Amino acid sequence: MWRITKTILTQELDKPKPNKAHLVEAQLYRVQGECRHVAQRHVQLMEAVLFPNATTPEDRVWYQRMAIDAHQCLAEQADGDQQKLERGRNVESGYEACLRIALEELHAAHPVRLGILLNASVWFYETKRDAQRGMQIAKEAFDACMQVVDGLDENERRDAQLIAQLIRDNLNMWTEEVEVEPGL
Repeated sequence: MWRITKTILTQELDKPKPNKAHLVEAQLYRVQGECRHVAQRHVQLMEAVLFPNATTPEDRVWYQRMAIDAHQCLAEQADGDQQKLERGRNVESGYEACLRIALEELHAAHPVRLGILLNASVWFYETKRDAQRGMQIAKEAFDACMQVVDGLDENERRDAQLIAQLIRDNLNMWTEEVEVEPGL
């Protein structure tokens, strides 16, 4: 909702006579306030209740991933560079904790592990602008999965292959981008 409202505001401001910009801007601030409140409550719930009480690695990764999503929402809507930097650190430390659990406790083709590795690789590559780290996470995830995928039952293999294909698609796209723009 916040992104849509922000897009509408940008479109309104681009008009020769932005008559409704003040109305859209007021709506944006209201939506932004609601989103921040929900995201902060979400983080509190994940970190204070669900994550500490999770008993399986899948649950710990899943709840940490949900907290990361809320931190990302807060980072997008942060006011000022300092607040964005702080929120970005929360996202990064969340990914580091989540990756540690996933890599140590879930097998290489586990869908939850592959999912968090996919998300982390995209975040590092696109948001943090650390192409090397994003590509490294993706390549290691893909290679490790391919080493064990044939030994899985049909359902596990299908799930793993679907996520691995997304990882591979990203790697292919990123490799082309890095070749075109060596500074990434």
